[in-house]
Amino acid sequence: MTFVVSPLPQLFDTVGAPLLNGYVYVGTANANPETSPITVYWDSALTQPAAQPLRTAFGYIVRNGTPAMVYVSGDYSLTVRDAMKRQVLYSPTSTDYNVGSLVTALRSDLASAADAAKGA
Repeated sequence: MTFVVSPLPQLFDTVGAPLLNGYVYVGTANANPETSPITVYWDSALTQPAAQPLRTAFGYIVRNGTPAMVYVSGDYSLTVRDAMKRQVLYSPTSTDYNVGSLVTALRSDLASAADAAKGA
């Protein structure tokens, strides 16, 4: 049996409701993303830049009113604000919660020949 997983992450406000008309800022890791933004893209090839702040509807980052994924080229910081611009979330570095980064690090660690219990 296979279960269905939503392909898009969802953001929530401080009372647990899907974030409506929110603001999402993406910036340099370990810096304030509102004052140190980085380029965010609408496509995985990193060719279609997205203007910041990114906006939300029903908890999803949206592009022209439609839920959309966004992409960056590396580690980043993140601030999420509600419609009244109150801070909902701040993370100084995406490595704290980025599953892709954690999987890559785990693969690298397990493939290391420096430890006899690991590697090929």
